[in-house]
Amino acid sequence: MKYFFLSLFIVLLFSQGKVNAQVFKFEKPGKSEKITTKLLPNGNKNQRWKQVIFKDSKPSKSNSLITDALMVDFGTIDEQSKEINLFCTGGFSEAEIEIFYVGDTDFFSIDIDTVQNVWQKYHETKFTKKPLKDLKVKIRAKNIEKGQHKAFVAFRIDQQLYRVALKSKTKNAILNDRDDINLNLGLVEADSTGFTDFSFTTLGELPLEIEYTGDPSSFIFIIEGDTILSNIKQTIVPSSDSLVLTFAPVATKLGDKYGELILKNNYVEQHVFITSRVAKIRGDVFWNDTTSVLSENIAFSKERLYSPLDTIWLEASFYNDSDYDTLFRVDSLIDFQLPSFLKYEWNATHLQPRTSGAIKIPLTLVKSHDLSKDLKGNIKVIVKEDSSSMSHQFVYKPLEKLIQEVEGNIPTKLQFTSHKDTFEIRVPYLNTGKNAVYPSPQTFIKELQLPKGIQMYYGTPRVRPWSKGYISIYLTPYDSINFHKTKVDTLSLNIYGLNTSTSIELIQEPWTEILKDYLMEIVLGVVLIILIVLGILSPRIIQLLKSKYNSYKDEVALKHKKELYQEMEDLMKESSLENVSFKEGLAFLKKELNNKS
Repeated sequence: MKYFFLSLFIVLLFSQGKVNAQVFKFEKPGKSEKITTKLLPNGNKNQRWKQVIFKDSKPSKSNSLITDALMVDFGTIDEQSKEINLFCTGGFSEAEIEIFYVGDTDFFSIDIDTVQNVWQKYHETKFTKKPLKDLKVKIRAKNIEKGQHKAFVAFRIDQQLYRVALKSKTKNAILNDRDDINLNLGLVEADSTGFTDFSFTTLGELPLEIEYTGDPSSFIFIIEGDTILSNIKQTIVPSSDSLVLTFAPVATKLGDKYGELILKNNYVEQHVFITSRVAKIRGDVFWNDTTSVLSENIAFSKERLYSPLDTIWLEASFYNDSDYDTLFRVDSLIDFQLPSFLKYEWNATHLQPRTSGAIKIPLTLVKSHDLSKDLKGNIKVIVKEDSSSMSHQFVYKPLEKLIQEVEGNIPTKLQFTSHKDTFEIRVPYLNTGKNAVYPSPQTFIKELQLPKGIQMYYGTPRVRPWSKGYISIYLTPYDSINFHKTKVDTLSLNIYGLNTSTSIELIQEPWTEILKDYLMEIVLGVVLIILIVLGILSPRIIQLLKSKYNSYKDEVALKHKKELYQEMEDLMKESSLENVSFKEGLAFLKKELNNKS
């Protein structure tokens, strides 16, 4: 039953509308900051909260959660401003927060995250809180006017309100009559000017009306990215508590220069006086020779192109009538009439002071055009000032230099003395396309005659777009070829339509090297002869060996019998035996020995 009532409670809770997971908290100031925070019970729902919050609110506890309306009393604001931080925290999804701000809004600035002075600078009153990320709101009290000031802020998330009342008191406000600022830039030279920043930190972050009076062409002023124009009132809203004035002198005319910049609103008025003395100015740049038609000042440096990366340079001569280096362009002085496969590019050139110099303009081939073929075109240059013109003809021949290089790279004779000899012939290749390629040698090399006994193969490296590379032709003898006599042959190739011929010679080796080549055959022949001889004489040799062996056995047996007879004779003498059979055996053995010997 208890689960039923719990489920019913949850259903009723969600039926009342969307549940807000985001809440507002405040960071309780320390005692040294002298800022008082109080809470008005039920203040976020009280319709009269602005009338009663300053007298009925109670001191806040350690818990910083804003469940009731928050009152912040900044106390007395002197030289430095005071601030308090609020945080919107919690929530698993994005939440749109709308801000309402009434009362003395000029005396309190609101910063949201990293954006300062939101209320004055931006018209947007809504901002978004990211999921699981705290949103920081900083409120700062300012001392721009003497007296007591009150303002009221409310944050709304869906139907939930979080109210904050603000209060401050200023005794020593920023004076309306401020000290003037004098900026003396001293001597100014045309090429030594630069921007300088000047910061204001006491202008109150409020909209400022700005007006500049003085020489309109002597100074440049920039505030918050906007250029301040002469004798025109402009309104600037600072984006932070520090306003930066960026200024620079302009040196176009000699003499003393003066200007005044006024920044003011309802609370402050600031005068800025600026002076300078222009000591050097930059002169004009004009055509070097003005005594004849101006096109006489134009010349070209090249008439033939051989590669997509080659450039024709137009040189226009000018005189720099100035005491400084001048960065000069001629795009406003001349026009071009070019073929479709040629383009130009304006270059700024440094001209030395009080000297003549050439402005160089590169004219290059259009890479998207088919640059594998010969091209021919005409360049026409028109000087706008006097309508004079000049023409320049040029040709593009991508194979001309390659053929010249082939003539120098192809040898007239190659001599091979061993199998280790390898020769390389380098053939140039021009890639006229936008992609890197591995060239196919068969497209520009025709093999008219190949030498016998010589192996030829190609090495094709990767060639970058619009660049030149080299194809390698390698020549080396086949392993089966010998060098026992001199042989002469011819290698004939057609490269880019050029017929080439190279004499190929295989030089005879010395006799010692040739013998080394046949050493194995000689050894095998000798061995074969020996085997044949042995095969013919082997029966006689075997019979002789058997006879020798039998004689050897007989000699051994005879020797053994003599030794046996001597032993028996010695034995009979020692023992004085008279055995008849023993004597007969001994006599028989002696007779047998006498017969064999």
